[in-house]
Amino acid sequence: MPQLKKFLLNLLQEPVSGKPFVINGSVLSANSKDFDIVEGVPVILYKDNLISSEDQLHKNMDTKFDYIEHYQRDADTYDYFQPYECEATNDEFRRIHQAIAKYVSSTSQIILDVGCGSAWVAKKYSTDSKVVSVDISIKNTSEALRRYSNKNHAAVVADVFNLPFKPESFDTIIASEIIEHLANPALFIQNLLLLLKPDGKLIITTPYNEKIEYQLCVHCNKPTPKHAHLHTFNLENIKLIIPKDKHYQTLVFGNKYLGRLRTHILLGWMPFDLWRIFDKITNLIFNKPIRFLICITK
Repeated sequence: MPQLKKFLLNLLQEPVSGKPFVINGSVLSANSKDFDIVEGVPVILYKDNLISSEDQLHKNMDTKFDYIEHYQRDADTYDYFQPYECEATNDEFRRIHQAIAKYVSSTSQIILDVGCGSAWVAKKYSTDSKVVSVDISIKNTSEALRRYSNKNHAAVVADVFNLPFKPESFDTIIASEIIEHLANPALFIQNLLLLLKPDGKLIITTPYNEKIEYQLCVHCNKPTPKHAHLHTFNLENIKLIIPKDKHYQTLVFGNKYLGRLRTHILLGWMPFDLWRIFDKITNLIFNKPIRFLICITK
């Protein structure tokens, strides 16, 4: 059975009390609470969420939403470790990962991957840096550890508003394609910044200026947003949720028409910097960017 990594235990603290955890057999204990360790992954979740996950959408529709249960079921339904059937989509995410890599410092010794999904961050960085993969699903985190098993890779099941880590623990935090799903994006950013070391970087990606489409739910007969996206972000509204004392950079990239025309067949061989030149020119002619990266420095 996989063992809990020592470096992970040194990073953890109980989010309510701030007390350190101790290992008692197959559980972590702190503040009179016990949390199971499953396949080397501590499961640190609270059934009574400390932070409300209710978004304005749910208030308007008079519906309740348990985002922990939702995204656990989501992980059980979709295999995040399998490539998409559409090669254009696979290429789009490859470019997202390449864009993120441009902002990850070569001196980053410890990286937090929030909403790890396929654990591409661990695959890319855990050879030389310590990586903690966090997801709300035990399926995703345990599979991440199984696939990328080495001394530098650890995983935790936790939700984004109650992350069980000590302040100033990480050099880099990556949160790719997460923020658009969350009820409180501003609080999400604030919480993650607390976990960064001084001069550390929080790297976020999300769809750019997305028009959120609604579908009629077959269960409750009420409108539900496609892909469970609750928010859309652009160069103007992102300013409203980033603390005013923090420096940040943005990158708008990708093009709606490049994807539709399957240009990855011709451009897939290009390294990222060369592809970005072509991408910039295309967006100057046809202003339809689809991806947004925000890098906030603490």
